[in-house]
Amino acid sequence: MDRESNVKYWLRNINEQLTLIDRRCHMRVDEAHSLLVQLSEDGQELLLHGEITDISMKDELYILRSSMVLNGQQDTMKRCWLATHQNKLLLIHELSLVDCDEIDFENTMNNFIVLMSTLRTQFSSVSEPINEVTMPYSQQFIKG
Repeated sequence: MDRESNVKYWLRNINEQLTLIDRRCHMRVDEAHSLLVQLSEDGQELLLHGEITDISMKDELYILRSSMVLNGQQDTMKRCWLATHQNKLLLIHELSLVDCDEIDFENTMNNFIVLMSTLRTQFSSVSEPINEVTMPYSQQFIKG
């Protein structure tokens, strides 16, 4: 089975309605947030994009500074990074499919969603710093 077929199969195991259309799958994480799963053209990597927060003018400097700090803290970010796009803060992760199996995929998806949720909570509360201690898990995102 090729990698695209594997990803389609793994997505269906999470929810029967999930599938790749034009190498993309939009997933609803909760009422207000979604996650984009995107397969690279060569089928070697899967890119995950998750919305963290809207960037308002009032909070823009705080969000950008905090994002830069977090991007340097890989123990906290677990090989993910924060980026901005169209006034939104996004969490991004690249998963190599070369040695990936269904368990790696499911663990990555679950951990990514937990990190998205944690960061959304942290960015909604300016007073509490984001650090490794506040993260609710300790698994790595990429097998190795």
